[in-house]
Amino acid sequence: MRVHELLDHWADRFPDEIYVSDGNRSLTWNEMREWTHRVGNWLADTLQPGDRFCMLDRNSLEMISLYFGASRAGVVPVPLNFRRPGRIRRRGPRARAAADEWVLGSRG
Repeated sequence: MRVHELLDHWADRFPDEIYVSDGNRSLTWNEMREWTHRVGNWLADTLQPGDRFCMLDRNSLEMISLYFGASRAGVVPVPLNFRRPGRIRRRGPRARAAADEWVLGSRG
């Protein structure tokens, strides 16, 4: 079972229940499922199944959607801790070797 299948299971059972909230925004199970379909489609258009991509962002609803979207697209997320920029610089060559693409993002 892939991780997005768990999301689909619970979205079928509790589509209108709140799944996650970041304090400012909330998403129901079904809203997250729809969002991860869009993210998964974008990743599938950008990467090939089995490709890896680095993610650099704060903990956010967007990061959750990237994990589920990656599962839908059959690609592998490689998360980096944005709170440790020195570590990212030191491990940059290794991170580049570990990932085919980068997805960077933050809203603040």
